[in-house]
Amino acid sequence: MLIRPIAIFVLALIGAMPALPGEDALPIDSSTRALVVHKVADLMKEHYVFPESGKSMAAYDNYVETVPFCKQVTTDLRSISHDKHLYVFHSPEEAREVAVAKGLLSPEETAAVLGEQHWRESEEIFGFVRLEVLDGNIGYLRLDSFSAEPRAWQRATAAMMFLATTRAIIIDLRWNGGGGGEVLPLLASHFFEGDPVPLTGVVYRSGFKREESWTVPSSSASQPREGAHPIDVFIVEGDILTQIAIGKSINPIAKSNWEGDGVQPDVAVPADQALESALKLARKE
Repeated sequence: MLIRPIAIFVLALIGAMPALPGEDALPIDSSTRALVVHKVADLMKEHYVFPESGKSMAAYDNYVETVPFCKQVTTDLRSISHDKHLYVFHSPEEAREVAVAKGLLSPEETAAVLGEQHWRESEEIFGFVRLEVLDGNIGYLRLDSFSAEPRAWQRATAAMMFLATTRAIIIDLRWNGGGGGEVLPLLASHFFEGDPVPLTGVVYRSGFKREESWTVPSSSASQPREGAHPIDVFIVEGDILTQIAIGKSINPIAKSNWEGDGVQPDVAVPADQALESALKLARKE
């Protein structure tokens, strides 16, 4: 299904994962601090798509609590790499999920974690926070993440069908922290017709494998490959994890990676004025 109205994307970046209440008080000793710093450095050298950024670390002797320590390591990583995909964080829940994904748990433990995931996903909205038709027949979709969950594909298709008869569409990404999966290529596919259009290419550090993301001819086509800047999450120690970019996205037009620079908007306005400006453009006021 091709949607013919103007598409207006409202873009903004948000910050890192917040700590849970009480997490800041979790103690961390000097041996664990040293282990985390060195293991994160080793993981970056082994997996990070820009390995030269994984060679410099600071001292953390003054940090005796886990979450502030993780936040400072994250700050230092980003000051070296200028890559907001990188961070170190504490999450018992995600540590269990990563352990399942990497085959580190027993069958019984894996079944228990998968059961918890299924229960949470039954209430999941896959990032589709708000969907409506505004005055002037302007479609509005607030999308807070790009979910890799297969059911997000069906939700995205339903959302675009709902907006199909609007005269313009605003997709609000101001609270979107990123993600993966096939939702982004699927959404883009509704605004192109004819032959598939290249959206982005991804070069993985491991084996320098290259994958490309394209639009699909219709919403009934097979799902495209993931086109997001790919990341992986590794267990560093206990419930401390690190997220590392393992590939880089290549714009098919500019032939370059936009990480750190972003995509410059046609109309640059402050984030809190973006929706109002988009509505004026859509209504041609």
